[in-house]
Amino acid sequence: MLRRKGKYAFAARSKPETVLFSFDAKSLTSFDAAIAEFAAESSEDLVLRRQDPPVLLRDEIIFLLHTAAEIEHALMAQYLYSAFSLPKTGAQGDWRRQLILIAKEEMGHLMAVQNILSAIGGVLNFEREDYPFNIFYPFPFKLEPFSVSAVARYVLAEMPDPTTIPDEIGFSLEEVRSDAGLAPGAGNVNRVGLLFELLLELIGEADEDLLIAGAEVYQGDPGAWRAGINGLVLNKVSTKAEVLKMVDEIAEQGEGVSLPGTPGVSHFERLFEIYKAAKAAPGPLSLPVPTDPTVHEPSAEGYIENPEARLWADVFNHRFRWTLASVGSHLFLPEGQDRATLAQWAFEDMFLLSEIAEHLVELPRDTDGTKDDEGRNLVAAGPFELPYTLALPDRPRLIWLHQEMLHAQSMEQMKKVTIPNPLSLKIGFLDGRRATFIEQVLNQIG
Repeated sequence: MLRRKGKYAFAARSKPETVLFSFDAKSLTSFDAAIAEFAAESSEDLVLRRQDPPVLLRDEIIFLLHTAAEIEHALMAQYLYSAFSLPKTGAQGDWRRQLILIAKEEMGHLMAVQNILSAIGGVLNFEREDYPFNIFYPFPFKLEPFSVSAVARYVLAEMPDPTTIPDEIGFSLEEVRSDAGLAPGAGNVNRVGLLFELLLELIGEADEDLLIAGAEVYQGDPGAWRAGINGLVLNKVSTKAEVLKMVDEIAEQGEGVSLPGTPGVSHFERLFEIYKAAKAAPGPLSLPVPTDPTVHEPSAEGYIENPEARLWADVFNHRFRWTLASVGSHLFLPEGQDRATLAQWAFEDMFLLSEIAEHLVELPRDTDGTKDDEGRNLVAAGPFELPYTLALPDRPRLIWLHQEMLHAQSMEQMKKVTIPNPLSLKIGFLDGRRATFIEQVLNQIG
């Protein structure tokens, strides 16, 4: 679990001048109690207030950017899991493709936040909140198969201020809250947009010297990450105006509302369309995958017991970790072949994760043929587990030693595959190329 510092106060949007409760991040007990009390009395939006006593402006901006990175990472994983739980054909196939596109854009947001952190001299952060204790987090982290209730929560997390949503799109906050399982007094889903509103306010107050000269050379390149093709909000930033513009574009892609009669392009609009279609569709909507799958906790309801499925779920976890490591590590290297290679490996593993996820839903989850209420055999799924730190080395030799370790772990996993299949052969090919490259780089570095 991550550790937090700082103290924040919160108010209802209707009474922003009145502090409802404060949260000292050192005390999970005080946080849980405050949330429970607030949830029991109100379903209002929260307004985030500044730290009091105040901290340095740069420090507070970095704190909020770290929180934003964790949220983008968590949303990306949850959207992908929901997408991978859907069949590839019919209406569900269309929802699947939309969710994957949204998840890609969340990955772009994660990269964009790293660029801003680099620009202002903050430590990069690729971690994720597995166990939410931060009030900014929209809802408890949960990997679950696609459902109306799940997508309703996604809609609430990505929605703009409800008072700005045009009547023409047919949005009913009460109906979506009810479908999300949030009856009056049953808690709230916090809008991600609240975080970006405060970030825009704080960055706007900062002087131009908030930014570090020359930092853009280490930032993620939109060309290398095919930002235009993939619809990513990603740019290098070297001025305060550029930072403000990118933060605003991230918020707009998440919660924007198009003019009536025009196609919706924001996450909120696309998720709301999926939500409406899912409500009208006959069930079951998703494949019989577990909620919160795991390869580590035999007593957990989502434990993947079948040996073959468990092996491939572990492979999925490792390739997800390797993807994030390659994305993060390339930001510590200057322009050149080494940096470009890590970006390419990240792309390879992103596609590989999708293939492993498709293989997993073809494998039984347990060994006794358990069926769901529809009479379908329960199947496995990619767990997105991260039982290790994502703090990354920032010196070239250590970066490549870390890559060497990741490669060695993959080799150990592949030794357990008793009957080769197209996936294991592909992984073997990719890993063979990587081993050669890693050895060459380490020999050059000395």
